[in-house]
Amino acid sequence: MNLTADQSTSVYRYYDLNGLLLYVGITSRGISRNREHNTTKEWWGYVTRQVVDHYATRAEALDVERVLIRSFRPPFNAQHNPSHDQDKRAYLAFAAAGGGTVPYVSFAELFSKQGRKMELRKTSTSGECGVYVSGPESVDIVSRLDATPRKVRAADAGHKGKVRSIEIDSGRVIAVIYGSYALTAKRAMARIGYVSTKPVKLRIDSITVDIGSRNGADV
Repeated sequence: MNLTADQSTSVYRYYDLNGLLLYVGITSRGISRNREHNTTKEWWGYVTRQVVDHYATRAEALDVERVLIRSFRPPFNAQHNPSHDQDKRAYLAFAAAGGGTVPYVSFAELFSKQGRKMELRKTSTSGECGVYVSGPESVDIVSRLDATPRKVRAADAGHKGKVRSIEIDSGRVIAVIYGSYALTAKRAMARIGYVSTKPVKLRIDSITVDIGSRNGADV
C-alpha cells in the first residue's frame, strides 16, 4: 500500500488489566492490524482493552503516536522509547511473577510513569457534597483497588473539594466529595498508585475535582 501524508490514519492504544498502556501504534488498515497483532505479538495476551482515535492525515497521527510514547513509555514500543528494553523486561517479569518483585526498572515506577487515572462521574448531590462513581469500563481495575481511608490523601483532593468518604461497592468506586467544585463539576479523577504485594493490588492515592468540568460543562 502506498501511504501518503494526507491519508486518513488511526492511532490505537492497547491496555492491560491494570489499565497500563502496553503499546501505541498507527494504521490505515483498520481491524486487519488487530489480526496481525493477535498472531505475531508477544504482548497480545495481556491486552484487555483497546482505544482508537482517527485523524485526517498520517502526519497528524504520527505526531500523536510520538507524544504518547514519549509521555507514557509503553513497555512494548521501541521507537521513541529509549528505556524500552528495561521497561519490557520489567513488565514481563512482573506478569510472570504475578505481581512480585521485578528486576531492572520496578513495575511501580513504570506504573507511575504512565500517570494512571480513573474517571469518576457525578451521579448526585447531597447537601454540600457531590457523589462521584466510576463507570463499567473500570470494573477490572476496581476489583484490584485498595480504598481504605489511610490510602487516600484527602488533603490533596481537589482545588476546593475534599474527600469525605470513599468506598468500593459492587465493582464501583464511590467517592463523596464536598466543596464548591465538587457541587458544580461533572467529573473527578481518581489517581491510582501501585501496592507491591501479592496478589496485585492498586491503591487510590487521591481524588481531584476536574476544574475544566466546573459549572456543569462537559470536557
